Amino acid sequence: MDDAHAGAWLTGRPARALRWLGRVRGAELPIEVTAMLAIAVLATAGLAVVSFAAVSAQQPTLLLRVLAASAGAIAVALFVTGPWLSRNGLHVAVLAFVAGASVLAAHAHTQAGFMMAARILQWLAVYAALFLSARAARWFASAITLGCAAAVAVARVPGTYVEAATVCAMVWLATLLLSALVARLRAQADTDPLTGLLNRNGFAKLANREHALAGRTGAPLALAVVDLDGFKHVNDEHGHAAGDRVLAAVARAWSGGLRPGDVLARFGGDEFLVMLPATAAADTAQPLARLRAAHPARWSAGVVEWQRGETLEACLARADRRLYEAKAERRAPAAGLSLARA
Repeated sequence: MDDAHAGAWLTGRPARALRWLGRVRGAELPIEVTAMLAIAVLATAGLAVVSFAAVSAQQPTLLLRVLAASAGAIAVALFVTGPWLSRNGLHVAVLAFVAGASVLAAHAHTQAGFMMAARILQWLAVYAALFLSARAARWFASAITLGCAAAVAVARVPGTYVEAATVCAMVWLATLLLSALVARLRAQADTDPLTGLLNRNGFAKLANREHALAGRTGAPLALAVVDLDGFKHVNDEHGHAAGDRVLAAVARAWSGGLRPGDVLARFGGDEFLVMLPATAAADTAQPLARLRAAHPARWSAGVVEWQRGETLEACLARADRRLYEAKAERRAPAAGLSLARA
């Protein structure tokens, strides 16, 4: 994740505190873009202050100002393109900061100057582990290691070899541990524990990406809200444990009946969501018929086509209205749900 919001569980309130950037932008910024934007703004300010404050007579003032201008340009690019920035674009921004910090470390004349640049590399590793995929985080840890080694070789500052080795060890430790923790938290946050399907949170993230892709390609995208008929009767007559078995059995059967690319999620209770990419609302009869054939449970569905520029909430509201209309037409008996495959 998808990993687009992977760091949200660990950043918590500090991440929410930066949402004012999205309000200034006038559009919601993804959390990973917001965090990178904050890093770019802080880097711009820090490099600019150090370049004019003349902390050391040996400091590379011109380089500091060039890097400050570069960081500022990245910040502006992130601010402008944030809502639509691709994953590759975000990777380019991180790689640019890795390269800039490595160049700064290579031009250090003191241990203090080298370690200042090394601290930037460490924080970039933490960012990658929190907000990017585990694979991407390992790639950036490798790039940081190479950059740090090259900086030590070029700078030739006495005593930095041990410090560089320590920095690289901390980078890899943070990358491996945080990536594993984020992966576990992501699975818990995006998966329904009863059925193993995506939950509301996981579905929303995947659906928004599919919607953005459909908007770029012009392909239709259908959504169906599916509600089991008579499920309350199962809980009342047989107990909630029997109801849970029905939900799990339905989820397994329906998952096997989906086409490649279709997405099934549990929205809550006995309500499921089905996303059908490259499918118009008028063409959903056949994929939904596979669900009816996969399990004898009776259900009603509200099917809509997700319009370009429409929010997920608005689309689901339309689907809910269609669902209520479908239930009114079916007028299914209260005991209409079968336990045959529970």
